Amino acid sequence: MIGLTDIEKRFGDNLVLKGVTVTIEEGSVTALVGPSGGGKSTLLRCINLLEIPTSGTVRIGDDALEFHPGGKVPSRAIQRLRLQTGMVFQNFQLFPHRTAIENVMEGLVTVLKWPAGRARERALALLEKVGMAHKADAWPATLSGGQQQRVAIARALAPSPK
Repeated sequence: MIGLTDIEKRFGDNLVLKGVTVTIEEGSVTALVGPSGGGKSTLLRCINLLEIPTSGTVRIGDDALEFHPGGKVPSRAIQRLRLQTGMVFQNFQLFPHRTAIENVMEGLVTVLKWPAGRARERALALLEKVGMAHKADAWPATLSGGQQQRVAIARALAPSPK
C-alpha cells in the first residue's frame, strides 16, 4: 500500500503539489492523468523520494516518513522507504555502457549486494518475463524504444518492490 497524506512540494516560491492525499492499495492499477506541468512526475518522484516533499507523509507498507518545511530526514530512513519502490522513468535511464542484463543486475549487485550469479539468474528470469531474454547481451543504443522500456521495467522489478 502506498499512502500519501497532505503532500506539498515547493520549488522556491513555486507550489507544485498542494495537499495531495491518496491511498493506493497493493495490486491495484492507478493512472495519473493531467496536463503537462501539472505535477504528475513530481508526485511520482516524491513517492520514491527522488524529490523530498516539503511537507506531508509518505507511507509504503508499514514504513512512513513525515516531512516538515526545513526539516532534515535521515538518509537511512529514505533508503529504507526507497528499497520498497520501483520506478520506470519516462526516458528509461538505462546505463548506456551496460548491456540489458547488466542494467537489470546493477541494483541487485550494487545496492542489495547480491552475488553476481544470483543477480544474473533473477535478471534473466525478468527479461524472459518481459520478452527480452533474447536481447540480454544487447546494448541499450541497439534497442528500440519499446525494448528499452521493457528492460527498464525488468530493472524496476528486480529488487521485488512492494
